[in-house]
Amino acid sequence: MKWSVSLANLTMFEHFIFVDIKKKADDGSLYRYQYDEVTERYIQNTWAALNDLLVLLDSKTVTFTDYAASPTYTDRQDLIVIDAREFHKYYGIDNSAYFFIKLTSTIREVIDDELNPRIGKWDDVKADAALALKVKRALVYKTMSLALDRFDFRSLPRTIRNQLANENIKTSRTASSEDNARRRLSSDLAAKAREYFDDIELAMTEPTTIDFILPEDIMSEEDPFILM
Repeated sequence: MKWSVSLANLTMFEHFIFVDIKKKADDGSLYRYQYDEVTERYIQNTWAALNDLLVLLDSKTVTFTDYAASPTYTDRQDLIVIDAREFHKYYGIDNSAYFFIKLTSTIREVIDDELNPRIGKWDDVKADAALALKVKRALVYKTMSLALDRFDFRSLPRTIRNQLANENIKTSRTASSEDNARRRLSSDLAAKAREYFDDIELAMTEPTTIDFILPEDIMSEEDPFILM
């Protein structure tokens, strides 16, 4: 049922542009804000249905064995940040399980290209709470920076889309202004990620504390060969 609801709304979202064109041709009465309101509603309904469906599937992998064996599920199990709720703690994505799945390949890219060369293996550093926090923040900020560069505006979570739209409140909202706002936010997040990468590199190069043990004193009074 949830899948059919999602598919119906997604279909209407994709089809609505043709409805818009026809209505403009007929009477020219559909304005940009009206188009945005309608498409926004379709997007919200699509995401809500997909999120509910994925949360249900994740919670019942014993029942949905085909899903549990699918890349959609298995590819996420060894990630440093394991799910949407954890990702949302570091950067708001509306706790969207659907968006998190879309991020999976980008998250793995950042781990392979940016984090592993700095930390080696996640298992080797995750017990250090302070360092683990820096790793997760670097991962999330860099992932979102790349996502903002690569994803279409409409494929971003609503909170992020609203944030970008609010930046353009004093100007005419156009596709160009949305792209500019997206690039600025991407750049800001990339800069934050770099700060954490620098902190991680510093932490990984700090010398470890080694207990210093004094050598045994060979010049004891009990030694008959004590040197004078």
